[in-house]
Formats: sequence, C-alpha cells, structure tokens
Amino acid sequence: MLGALAGPAGAAWVEVGAAEAGMRHYFDPATLSASGDLRRVQRLASQDAGPQREAMSNQSLWQVDCRLAQGRIVQMWWFQDAMAQGLSLEITFRTDTGWQPIAPGSPSQALMGRVCGP
Repeated sequence: MLGALAGPAGAAWVEVGAAEAGMRHYFDPATLSASGDLRRVQRLASQDAGPQREAMSNQSLWQVDCRLAQGRIVQMWWFQDAMAQGLSLEITFRTDTGWQPIAPGSPSQALMGRVCGP
C-alpha cells in the first residue's frame, strides 16, 4: 500500500485553508485511510511566495489519532520546486517519530478537522 502513496504524481491536492509566511498546506483525499481512530493521509506544504529556498515544498505521509488529537510524520519527501515538483532532494523515513499534540490554530489542526470529521 505504501507504493501507492509514495510520490506526488497524480495527486489531487486540496488546500486545508491554513497558511503562514507564504506557505500553503494541502492534503490528497485519495490517499486517506482509516483504522479506528487513526487516519493516514498524504499532506503537502508548499512555499509559493517569498524568497527562493533550497526546498520549496515537502510532502509527507502523516498519521493522526483523531480521539487523542495527536499526529506524527511517518515519511517525508523534500522537493526543489513548489507543489512537490522538480528535483526530489531527500526522502526521510521517520520510524522513531513520537506522537505530538496537535496545536490549536495550526495547519495540522485544520487538516485533522478535514480527515477526522466533525
């Protein structure tokens, strides 16, 4: 199943409506999977304004525990261009990432609202 999630090609990104300093946040609803209170989904953070950075976007496989309002990144890809385009700079597997509380008003909270439902 991870193979189907491993890359930006064909993703239908939906903006989650939270942005800061030129960074926009998205998720791909086609990648959403659920198991009890847990959700897994591809998310994207893309710099579309401001100074050019080495990595203008990153895509991650994100897990969220809807009941406990906590999340963690399982895998992350960094891209040279916005919207997960251009040269892939790095792929990181995060097997040691602990669960982190979802901060109120954050892009993660906005995404949690979309993937966990009301």
